[in-house]
Amino acid sequence: MPPATPPEFSRGVRVDDLPPSGRAIAAEANEGERKALARRLGLAGLARLELEGEVDAIRGGTVVRLQARLLADVIQTCVLTLVPLERRIDADFVRLYAADASAGAKPDEEVFFDEEEEDIEPLVGNQIDAGEAAAEQLALELDPYPRAPGAELPPALDTVAAGEAGEDEGASPFAGLAAIAEGRPRKKRK
Repeated sequence: MPPATPPEFSRGVRVDDLPPSGRAIAAEANEGERKALARRLGLAGLARLELEGEVDAIRGGTVVRLQARLLADVIQTCVLTLVPLERRIDADFVRLYAADASAGAKPDEEVFFDEEEEDIEPLVGNQIDAGEAAAEQLALELDPYPRAPGAELPPALDTVAAGEAGEDEGASPFAGLAAIAEGRPRKKRK
């Protein structure tokens, strides 16, 4: 089996020797890392990617917590006009890691949902990758369908997209597109 591709923005933080007050972290992606990450995320560009935060041990030292702030300047492409769209992302996030996924839980103990501690990721070895955590958070922060201000679908396509291709119940959802292709007038909305 070939080795896994290393993350584009990797910043390992040792966790086996964390001081009681935690460890501050700060990292900035260089140009090569930003270009590689932009390719991975399907971005037109990534002008800035910074991470700052803290890593500390919680739950009696059984869980490692990464609390961080992500700052990024991204360029996405409008899904309708293909115009480049610049956007600044400023997001706080928390990640939890443990060697044992049930760390801190006692047998038969009732567990309550806590949004911040929803998922505990496996801790492999003696470090976490704060850079990859930031890259994953960046992916979550991106607009999946970016649109330029004022960009709208043409009315006929908007009708089809909304599922209102015709008044007949048996009408195909592609009837509006067929009408456009054949040059026929489309049915007006009520």
